[in-house]
Amino acid sequence: MDVECLRRHAALELAEEAGREVASENLELWAVTRGGMGNVGVHFRAPACPADALTKQYTQLVAAESGQGRTPELDRIAFIGSDADVAGLGGRYADFLPVLAARHAVNGETDQACMRR
Repeated sequence: MDVECLRRHAALELAEEAGREVASENLELWAVTRGGMGNVGVHFRAPACPADALTKQYTQLVAAESGQGRTPELDRIAFIGSDADVAGLGGRYADFLPVLAARHAVNGETDQACMRR
């Protein structure tokens, strides 16, 4: 696999899991993580989008999936601004989430603004 293949896969996952359609060329390679079980995560950033628009896209995805008798892959989406917010999510989450949230929190105003949108 090369980065372009991973970028295309990330665009598909974003659409399937959150209902957000973004052209793969608009995804920026942002981080690579290694999980506690040795798994490697390649993470891309999509262009900023307001939280209410993301919520609407996710709601439409859930309605479409449910209407076809399928269970959506994610049970909800949540907006966080730091690694401290991860603990408040409850339930299970990917082991790389605190690392990525912390990175957003320390990268300055640009990243903070993207997290709030």
